[in-house]
Amino acid sequence: MIPNFQAVSDPTTPYVPLRVQDKWRLFVKETLDPFTFGSSAAGAALSQWHNTAPKYGEGTLPYFQRFGAAQADVTTQNFFSDAVLASLLHEDPRYFRKGPAFTILRRIGYAVSRVVITRKDSGRDGFSYSGVFGTGLGIALSNAY
Repeated sequence: MIPNFQAVSDPTTPYVPLRVQDKWRLFVKETLDPFTFGSSAAGAALSQWHNTAPKYGEGTLPYFQRFGAAQADVTTQNFFSDAVLASLLHEDPRYFRKGPAFTILRRIGYAVSRVVITRKDSGRDGFSYSGVFGTGLGIALSNAY
């Protein structure tokens, strides 16, 4: 129901690396998806309700400021992780599912490992510089605003 543009669902599909323009398209699709806006809107509503960042204040305008900040956070993290760094470092930002041929524990371990391990454009696994540092750059930029 919720689109996941970054997942390759069929583990039997032969690996084909994304081209640079495909990584940028993935960034745009993921950022402009209605569910991304909905997630930002829900996060802003929770922040407004709990007044998590009191600097914004209360009311309609502060809610939209929170929403804008949440959307900017998602956009900058996607920009650095999926487009810029993945392209420069030849990393594939997608998640490749293991499938039912593996035990549940093995799939859980694999899923957890994907926080810091990614597939390189060569098809081999390696440290996810784009994922780790892209998120860090997005957070650093969000601290600027």
